[in-house]
Amino acid sequence: MGLAPLSCFHYGNRWVLAAQVRQNQWSSDARQRAMCGHSILPKCHFRKDLTTPPLHYTRRMDAPNEQPAALQPAFQQRSIEIRPYNARMAKRMAKRAKLPENAVAVAFTFNNLFTMVVFGIVEDIAKLIPSFGDLIEMAISLASFYWHRVVLVTDRHVYIYRDLPFHRPGKQLNVFERGPGLVAIGSPKTGWWSKFIRRGQLTFSDGTVVYHGILWIKRARYVAQESNIAPGH
Repeated sequence: MGLAPLSCFHYGNRWVLAAQVRQNQWSSDARQRAMCGHSILPKCHFRKDLTTPPLHYTRRMDAPNEQPAALQPAFQQRSIEIRPYNARMAKRMAKRAKLPENAVAVAFTFNNLFTMVVFGIVEDIAKLIPSFGDLIEMAISLASFYWHRVVLVTDRHVYIYRDLPFHRPGKQLNVFERGPGLVAIGSPKTGWWSKFIRRGQLTFSDGTVVYHGILWIKRARYVAQESNIAPGH
């Protein structure tokens, strides 16, 4: 007695699975179950394994002395310590601008390269004159304040203001949120002269560019360092 291969046939709107055997070997009960839409194959009962606990995916926690999984890029690390003099000046500027934020660093820059070369270099040289260098610097500052830009970094944002006489912040021109890649310092060109004359250039992510003097550029470095660090770090 041989068995034919299993096959499916359509009865009404149901598909029925039947074991095709020889016509004389079919039982009436099997035929009746097949015609009613029931399978003649025995049912298999599978018991769900309840002993295996469900999987829970937990967040990886770092040990207190373990390095974090993802280290921050190098440009986010502080490599320059801001001098107390610059920090006090930044707080003074934030108070004058009526900002409810904690000021971190400040730099006095120019809005274009030409005015930086004409006035900035003379101001930097005047600082080296011991007797009346401060008076020369003040006179040049009064004559060139229209092209000055104050870049102020707080614990949350970076502000750019027009400069008024005696370094008082005027109109707010830009505001940025601190974060990696916000400011690039230096010249984007490879020539040695461009690198030297633009060593205090600050280029922001939106294309805004300000120019710091070429001699005393630590203030520009303070601004670039703090601007590229996310708030709260």
